[in-house]
Amino acid sequence: MKKTDTQPKVRRGTVQKVIETPDTLAILQVPVVYYPSEPDEAYLEAKTVKFLSEARKRTKAGDVKWLKKHGAEVYVGSPA
Repeated sequence: MKKTDTQPKVRRGTVQKVIETPDTLAILQVPVVYYPSEPDEAYLEAKTVKFLSEARKRTKAGDVKWLKKHGAEVYVGSPA
């Protein structure tokens, strides 16, 4: 007899995160998890939170090359 898994599966997806500084705007797609108990609520995993923290630091520093390497759309403004 084969045992069937009756536990609902965790669903994965992506959401868009925007990081904005006075000079730079970075738009990133990041992975999220949807748990069966709250299927409409997107949760970030710890590694994604760490990545976003690094992305914020890089955006503040104006590191466009790093941001683009990690898949961000980057817009750099100029002073008025």
